[in-house]
Amino acid sequence: MKNEKLITAGIPWITSALLCCASYLFLYQKNADVLFMVQLRSLFVDSGEFFCQCMQKPGGLLQWAAAWFTQLFHEAQTGVAAITAIWLLTFYLLKRAFQVSNALSPLLAIPVVCLLISDIDTGYWMYYLRNTEYFFRESLGILSVALLLNISSLLSLLPQNKTTKHLGALTALIAALCYPLIGYYSVVTLACLVLWHAARRLYSAAAAAAILSISPLVWKGQYTTIRPEEAFTVGMPQFESYGITADNLLYPIYIAIASLLLFSLLPLLSRWTLTGMKRILASLVLLIAIAGGSFYYMDKLNITDANYHAECKAYRAVDEMRWDDVLDIIDENTVDGTRELLIFKNIALFNKGEIGEKMYAHNDIGVLPNVSDSLHVSLAQLAGSIIFLQHGMTNFAYRWSMENSVEYGFSVADLKILTIASMINEEYELAEKYIDILSHTRYYHDWAEQQRALVKNPKLILKDKNYRRLREIRNGMADNINSDKGLSEKFILEEFSSNIYPQTPALMEMNMAYAMLTKDIKTFWKVFMIYAKTLNGKPMPIHYQEAAFLYGVLEPQTMNTQGMPFDKERIIDRYALFHQATQEYIKLNMNEQAIGQATEADYGDTFWWAYYFNRGKSYY
Repeated sequence: MKNEKLITAGIPWITSALLCCASYLFLYQKNADVLFMVQLRSLFVDSGEFFCQCMQKPGGLLQWAAAWFTQLFHEAQTGVAAITAIWLLTFYLLKRAFQVSNALSPLLAIPVVCLLISDIDTGYWMYYLRNTEYFFRESLGILSVALLLNISSLLSLLPQNKTTKHLGALTALIAALCYPLIGYYSVVTLACLVLWHAARRLYSAAAAAAILSISPLVWKGQYTTIRPEEAFTVGMPQFESYGITADNLLYPIYIAIASLLLFSLLPLLSRWTLTGMKRILASLVLLIAIAGGSFYYMDKLNITDANYHAECKAYRAVDEMRWDDVLDIIDENTVDGTRELLIFKNIALFNKGEIGEKMYAHNDIGVLPNVSDSLHVSLAQLAGSIIFLQHGMTNFAYRWSMENSVEYGFSVADLKILTIASMINEEYELAEKYIDILSHTRYYHDWAEQQRALVKNPKLILKDKNYRRLREIRNGMADNINSDKGLSEKFILEEFSSNIYPQTPALMEMNMAYAMLTKDIKTFWKVFMIYAKTLNGKPMPIHYQEAAFLYGVLEPQTMNTQGMPFDKERIIDRYALFHQATQEYIKLNMNEQAIGQATEADYGDTFWWAYYFNRGKSYY
């Protein structure tokens, strides 16, 4: 008997250790870059106004607290430690509330595992969630249920008499009064109390059931934002975008809630008929089964797409204007990059002044995102604002950031873009409004104050090479805005290839690069002739030479390249080798795709190879 207690006493500790390992592995090791993006798309402001704004909806305290915790993902280790602590506390509170024996305690890991899975299985829906605190909100909701159930559990230990028989109803009333604070988790708590008291105190069970049936309806009348059908589920996450839903992503939350309801009946089963070694073996089998099943589903549902993670890393580098890191991230990517990564690569090269020399030196295929469900992913939604900003199109950047803020709520990412766009537009008072908000954040206060110093002395803006470049592009373009029809990349390509801006070197460079990307000879030739005159004796970048030479070969009547000083070794001789190689493969009856694969290693860094074999362009 003593050995049995000693062995089973270690089961909760083993379960806790496994939960910590799972959290570290699947959140910190495999998704640290995603967690940073999560906090970047969220916002917590340490002001009373922000708190009051959260409290205007049911579950306001939960939203406020979740926003506070979400900001900790800025430092992945801190955020993961915080959410792991919440899960461990939930585990032990549930054990205490439901008076679960050590032998059955592995069952209490189920809701925690579901919460972990719900975080790592979000994928591209992260960009379409209106509840940006989702990653912490549900965990705090389950924790709040565990806390309320502990109150009920402690009171239920009192002997039943005329006074204490009302305590069950009192705890149900307390749970109902928490509706404005924790939203539908108040309803979950009441449902648990009904089941908890059903086999113990029928009076308390009946009272809890009555309160459960009417309290959400009563509270609904106190809010103007609740639809009648949402009274019992207000605040529940919604994976919905333009008519597309992903109910499967809510299954982990449903399972977590269902497990709480089932746990309410566990005290009836807490004493097993098994004893001795049989009880120990059964407990170990339960632990192994739950641990094995949990790790299996966590590994299966974790988003492992290399492009998804590379996009998160590259976005952060672009946001922080670390151009070398952007290129390193793209080079380290193990698969053909998405269009978002391709644009980030070009933005980095523009800022380094190397777009004409190294555009094709990095992965340049450009594929569609790998979305596991029917969600329609738009580049404009994923990174449209920052892409427009880095092309000097501040009006478009401002518009997209403001639309995102209206639709999904303000975020750090959009506030930073709104700040920079206002600064580049010389709207300094407007910029200070956004700076004031960011100055009340935990991790972006210093950045905000740095921008404030620039706003107070606008001449300093021109001393920052990144801002100077954006101002140069912005001032050379027409000050207007129209519809990009949700196709950010296509719109930018057409804008810079069809409108020639020779006023500034940065603008002219964009004209030239995008004219080349159109693969249209007439467009390229028109821009090329103007661009050549702006070089003033400087050597023509190699990719523009490649394009001009190829077009001269293909359409000599349109592109008269006679007498142009092409680099003999890198252009004339190398093109001859490229042409010879492709002709030899054609004689072997190889198809276009096979020829592209055969020549990519030697010529994949040239415009010629991209012109013939890069078929990755697909706007989204």
